[in-house]
Amino acid sequence: MAALALSIGSWLGSEVPEVPATAWRGAVMAALALAGVALLAGSPAGARPAAAALLLLALGGLRARAVADSPAEPAGRFVPGRVLDGTVRGRLAPGRLEVEFAAGLVAPGETIALVGGRPAAARARGPEPAPRPRSDAPRVALLPDEIVRLAPPPDTLGARLAGALQSARAALLANLAAVDDPDGRALAAALVLGELALLAPEHPDLFVRTGTFHALAVSGVQVVLVAGVILAPLAALAGWLARPLGAERARIVREVVRALAVAAYVPLAGSGPPVARAALACVLAHLAPLVPVRERAPVGSPRGAGCARLPRRPDGVALWSLALLVEVLLDPRAGAALSVQLSYAATLGLVVGTSPLRRILAVPVPAATDALGNPRNALLRAVLARAEVAGTSALAASLAAVAATLPFVWWRLGEWAPLGALATIAIAPAAAVLLFAGWIAALAPGLVPDLALAVPARTILATLEVFDALPGSPDVLPHRPVLLVASAIGLGFAAIAGRTERLRDRAGRGAALLCASLCVPWTSAPRELEVHALDVGHGTCCIVRAPGLGTWVFDAGSRDRSEVARAALAPALRAFDPGRIGVVLSHPDRDHDGALPWLASRYEVAVHAGALPARLAERLPHTALRIDLATGRAALPTLQGSCVDGALWLERGLDVAGNQGSRTLRVVWRGASVLLAGDADAEGLRAWLDLPAHEGPVRLLLAPHHGSEIERIGRLLEALQPAEVWVSGQARPPIAGELERRGIAWRSTAGGPLVLHGAGQADRARAAVPAGAADGARATD
Repeated sequence: MAALALSIGSWLGSEVPEVPATAWRGAVMAALALAGVALLAGSPAGARPAAAALLLLALGGLRARAVADSPAEPAGRFVPGRVLDGTVRGRLAPGRLEVEFAAGLVAPGETIALVGGRPAAARARGPEPAPRPRSDAPRVALLPDEIVRLAPPPDTLGARLAGALQSARAALLANLAAVDDPDGRALAAALVLGELALLAPEHPDLFVRTGTFHALAVSGVQVVLVAGVILAPLAALAGWLARPLGAERARIVREVVRALAVAAYVPLAGSGPPVARAALACVLAHLAPLVPVRERAPVGSPRGAGCARLPRRPDGVALWSLALLVEVLLDPRAGAALSVQLSYAATLGLVVGTSPLRRILAVPVPAATDALGNPRNALLRAVLARAEVAGTSALAASLAAVAATLPFVWWRLGEWAPLGALATIAIAPAAAVLLFAGWIAALAPGLVPDLALAVPARTILATLEVFDALPGSPDVLPHRPVLLVASAIGLGFAAIAGRTERLRDRAGRGAALLCASLCVPWTSAPRELEVHALDVGHGTCCIVRAPGLGTWVFDAGSRDRSEVARAALAPALRAFDPGRIGVVLSHPDRDHDGALPWLASRYEVAVHAGALPARLAERLPHTALRIDLATGRAALPTLQGSCVDGALWLERGLDVAGNQGSRTLRVVWRGASVLLAGDADAEGLRAWLDLPAHEGPVRLLLAPHHGSEIERIGRLLEALQPAEVWVSGQARPPIAGELERRGIAWRSTAGGPLVLHGAGQADRARAAVPAGAADGARATD
């Protein structure tokens, strides 16, 4: 109860910034008053725990809000974090300012001050709110001359020990880097030491799409293997040496040595949150039996009956609660971290749901005799019984973990892989072999042949590619309230693990009702044309929706914004719930196609029009209609049957590579046109303007090449006569002066995503606003 109350308060204090610290202080005072009344007035037995839970919840929210409101001091002790592509990320303690710079520039524990720096890449923004980032702390990217060194790392025993462990980790990584096979080297480094930098660019998303990314994180499986196989002999040796102290003290020495060794494994494995949590749970599980039991229990022996203090048995739920309580106490904002939510939800699902699911999935073992009374082979029956227990237990554990984490996955990630439970089991044998061989290769290089790493690594990748080709890898989840999803999952667990038949029956009915409400469509098709331009910085990403036309994505990329797919495009498409979609790519370039492979891997792309780079072509389904043209104009099909109010056209001026060969998407809706241009701004633009039937006026024009200098801006504006111009990327583009001189309203996505509702002839008059007056606005009616 205490752990849950503190974690919920931590989550609320971090996720609801609208509630100030003063409100949380008031909640603490109110909870203290309620607790005092409950103690003095002789309230019912349940009132006191409720008052204590409210107090802990308010305290958790206050601590999280205080950390979130703390200033980001530009000086402090450097605490390193993740290293990726030669760049190290960390924070300056005791503040919360995050920094990034070249690896090796600053030593861990060194005190530095900042005299410059630039904000790290901002997240892209779409019309729908995106899930909160992993960390909302400010982050600054630094160059060497923007750092002032104030003090070297402290020369303490702890610092020396940490340095020695980091050196040992580097040595182990160097041993694994000597493996010739790239797949075996990369996956072994990920499984053994939690190092993901060696993975090929396409492999992390393969694990994500198949719901097996947790297999790459050093967590419970690796920690248990290390503690039980590698560290067990060390702990046994320590216990044997301590035998002169007595059996009980020798057992204490053995478990303490094991706990210290597991704690030392955390920095070796990268000090990531999953391995730290798994190590904490492992240490608590081994130390719990050492806590003396007060009550004596009756015991019997050949010598007679008596009473004795039996060893304490670890309780799964109690250990889970204690570990969560420790984590929230150490980090006031731990309850809002997605890794914390997923780790503890999965663990609770394993503890609560594995046994009930195992009973449901159990397969009867063949009887001792067949139908004719002949005895069956006893050895075969024993093998089948062991295989049934192992298979159903693994499947039950995997299903329990997937179901328990579904509310957080639904809320924060917006996608899940229903077959992830089976994929995890399918790769488990190869992963175990690779993990064992990887440890030997890291500790004794040259002892293990490369084939022992290459074969299981390629088996894992081939298995995941098979699952990736199946439907539901992954499934995009529409927007639903997280409390509704959590209630459905909670009732589902109660339906299989409830203590009474009546409770299980009622919980099952409630879970079925809530699941049905989650599955039915909540959104309706648009009644008018909608054009959305997302804020992706220097790049282009637009969404077009209309009755009959369906949902189309025009370009999706950026050069200077992060998470275009997950932070901008994915929330919009989840809210629209489009079903099949169409994709139009003006030309292959990072600021136009960067997020399209992600999109093609998760949505049913019915039509792809325009440029088709190889990395995108391999993601498209074989059933997708591919349309492109050399020059001229080509009609695009509708996605929802016939449409009498509108049409889509793909247009292109020159059949060349690069910007000048960009395609343009023309949307005709009830007599008005919307033009979304690519990057053609010279010869390609001139050739496009020479196409027949280019008369104006048009309702909306997305300016070519992000509003940069255009050679024939005058001819473009005279030919199209746009009522409004949108610019993707720049707050004030170079063409702004010419647009204002001509009295044409313009808007930029630098002020936020833009939305146009309706483009018919009746809407054109409403677009005639003063030049530049609409700059930075978010919507047009």
